[in-house]
Order: sequence, then C-alpha cells, then structure tokens
Amino acid sequence: MASTLLSLFSQIPDPRRGQGQMYPQAPILLFTVLAMLAGAQSYRQVHAFIRAHLKRLNAAFGISV
Repeated sequence: MASTLLSLFSQIPDPRRGQGQMYPQAPILLFTVLAMLAGAQSYRQVHAFIRAHLKRLNAAFGISV
C-alpha cells in the first residue's frame, strides 16, 4: 500500500492547543516541506510560497484550506 506525504503527516500528533488549530496540521506540514524544497528559508518565505501557490496546492492534493 502506497502512502502519501499528506497521509503520513496526518499521523503526527498535533501538539497545538485548540485555539491554535484554525487550520489542519497535515496540509501545513506538507506545504511547508514543499516551500522549503522550493528554496524557502524563513517563515516569511514559507508564507509567501503558500500564499502564491495555495489554489494549486489545494487542487493538487484535494484540500480546501
């Protein structure tokens, strides 16, 4: 059985408090890894990557974040 990165990330326990769980953890981790692979080296660069590519990322991975 093949596992996707998204399904693997969804198995990681979420340590955030309830108020910090506005967005699901698995897509955040996945998008952060993709941003880093694309050259992001800071939180701002990760945020800029996700902001610029969010529609395509959501479509590619079947997510509505």
